[in-house]
Amino acid sequence: MALIECPECGADVSSKAATCPRCAYPVSKKVAGRSSGLRSPYGGLEVAKQLLGRVVLGGVLFASGVTWEAPPVLISSLVIFGTCVPIWLRARKAAILGYAGDSAVLEARVKELMADMEYRQMQQLDEVAEQNSRQIAELEERLDFTERLLAKQADQFQRPN
Repeated sequence: MALIECPECGADVSSKAATCPRCAYPVSKKVAGRSSGLRSPYGGLEVAKQLLGRVVLGGVLFASGVTWEAPPVLISSLVIFGTCVPIWLRARKAAILGYAGDSAVLEARVKELMADMEYRQMQQLDEVAEQNSRQIAELEERLDFTERLLAKQADQFQRPN
């Protein structure tokens, strides 16, 4: 097994790996030729398009005089912030789902998370049902006590002194 350099992020990757473990870039020719419909949240043409679109929008706003009396540094910061946050959120989502560049792995992870959530929901429903049955039993006990107390009071009022 040889280590090769990932063309996207420069990390050392096994030559037998399908994707880079750091950026999910397809380093294997088998994976690179296949279109899974999913893209890596890091780098690539998609990010470049988003960045270019935001820079152009910032430039148009600045050139048109719509600066809201803000310095150019503030507008540039907003453009950069508007670019980095979606990229970071997409990367975070991919990290949470365990994205490995393969749609089958992603689908399996989503199914696993859904099954876990369904199991937790069933546990919560069972706990609620158990709590409700305890409360009903407690209320029935109080009702019985109240009925006995009322019966005792009625007996005392009906007896002559």
